[in-house]
Amino acid sequence: MSTRFPEVEINVATDPFTQPLEAKLSHLEVLHFYDTRDALPARKPGDPSENLTCWPLRNILKPSTGNSSTTSVEQQGGGPYRDFLEDSHGRLHAALEVIKTRTGAKTMINNGRTNLTATGVSSDAVMEISDALRELLADVFTLYMKTKSFHWHMTGRHFRDYHLLLDEQADQIFALTDEIAERARKIGGSTLRSIGDISRHQRLNDNDHDNVAPQKMLSELRDDNSQLIEFLRRAHEICGRHGDVATTSLIEVWIDQAERRAWFLTEIVNEV
Repeated sequence: MSTRFPEVEINVATDPFTQPLEAKLSHLEVLHFYDTRDALPARKPGDPSENLTCWPLRNILKPSTGNSSTTSVEQQGGGPYRDFLEDSHGRLHAALEVIKTRTGAKTMINNGRTNLTATGVSSDAVMEISDALRELLADVFTLYMKTKSFHWHMTGRHFRDYHLLLDEQADQIFALTDEIAERARKIGGSTLRSIGDISRHQRLNDNDHDNVAPQKMLSELRDDNSQLIEFLRRAHEICGRHGDVATTSLIEVWIDQAERRAWFLTEIVNEV
């Protein structure tokens, strides 16, 4: 079947827009040709002798063409072609959206260029995520040092149990440091570089006091782990917003570990 329009014949059996998805995507030039085909559009009001040399498709093919050089028969014949072309536009845009979705990457345009990292995360997302991970890492180092310090300075009749518990928790906390730092590097970000860097980014407080009571040690570590859980959830929200599935999955494990530490400490504190 074909539809006749002034100087253009469309055969839907062979036209590129009726072909499979792969073929449609390779025929942007054809779409451009259809949109700019030479024709006699509406003349400017008051200047009937002046014609344009391009085809303003919306003006010619809309039902109300106004002062147009096309006849009513030509306008009527353009209806099926207009419907066909609009359908082609829609299918092409839909196909492009499918491809963009399948890539799993969010594209950001910076000065006309696509700004993505090797992991498919935008550079702005990398900056925000790595900043969140940097603060988490500083807090984890702070919590590790405090847990280890309380392990060393534990006293009292439950010394052995508390000493071993805090040693176990400190080992688990320290294991997070490498995971957090390497995750930031994997997505293209940077991480902490020094002890001074830790102090500039930590949100948990140090405890440099002498002779801290066992009860105070355990309750403070419980509160710090609870606060770390909140920081982890904030970082999880940032990563989820940017589609960083791998980091969100790691954070979920870290949250579970922190909740377990807080649970153990809470049970001991409530018993004492």
